Amino acid sequence: MITRECPFCGASGARYYGNRDTAVWAACRACRSIFRDISATDFEDLHKQAEDGATLIPRAVGASGDQPHTDAWQTLGLAGSTVLEIGPGSGHLLAAARDAGRQVWGVETNPAHRAHIASAWGIRTVHPALSDLPPGRTFDAIVAINVLEHVHDIRGFLRALRTRLAPDGEIFISTSNSSCIVPGVVGPWWSMFKEVDHVAFPSAAGMSAVAAAAGLAVGRVWTGELPLETPIGLAVAVRDYFRCRRSEAGRRDAAPGRPPAAGAPAIRAAHEAADRRANGRAHRFRPGWEPSARLMARLGRAASIKAVLTHQTPEPGLRG
Repeated sequence: MITRECPFCGASGARYYGNRDTAVWAACRACRSIFRDISATDFEDLHKQAEDGATLIPRAVGASGDQPHTDAWQTLGLAGSTVLEIGPGSGHLLAAARDAGRQVWGVETNPAHRAHIASAWGIRTVHPALSDLPPGRTFDAIVAINVLEHVHDIRGFLRALRTRLAPDGEIFISTSNSSCIVPGVVGPWWSMFKEVDHVAFPSAAGMSAVAAAAGLAVGRVWTGELPLETPIGLAVAVRDYFRCRRSEAGRRDAAPGRPPAAGAPAIRAAHEAADRRANGRAHRFRPGWEPSARLMARLGRAASIKAVLTHQTPEPGLRG
């Protein structure tokens, strides 16, 4: 039985979606978002497990290169002179905003990431938490890319961002889309379920509902994806399924007390390196070159869901 309410629309009675390792996933019957059935306390333990800078930094730099993501920043089209990025990771987008003449700040819980951003880009205004930012400081643009899936209390998170948003500012959010093709086909073998502290993925309806609950207005919600992202996602799911089955078979066949095969870590490292190279190549393509990416976006089934949120406009009768 699923005990957690939907973190997006607040509905109860979600249906069981599937298991991935020890994680239990649920699908909201009301908004069709997908989330992990986990308590806030257990989530904090997961988040600590995921804070491994020794592996995160090489993965991020390997996939993204050593130059600011200038094109990505320009594509966002966010106005204003002050920018706050939540979860800047290795800092590529934050560096691009800085190079475009913006005053940049960041919130990054991982100390290894903060140290990397300071040493690689010379940006020293990245803090561990929103509460560590200067009191009263607000921002014209707040960016949270691939962050929402790591948040347990999504409504509380968006309310906190609202307090840091300038009166005419915009919040840009991008996260994986629960309504995309891949989870609909492969279920719990969707690669997004692999990360230790991934706990929630919205639908368009779920994104709109949680924004309204947080006191924000939805300027726009849409879907999009990188070239070949859907076929790659399906291929990765199939690969992971057979890897898991081979691993289980190996454990059954191993004699009691026998140590793991010496080559296993090397094989795993080679697979991870290949994954990073493929990810980097996909990010360097222009999405307009790939017809399937445009089609998935039109159908609302693309891999990522994006939203621009603003302050709610008071009704005329409520103005002081």
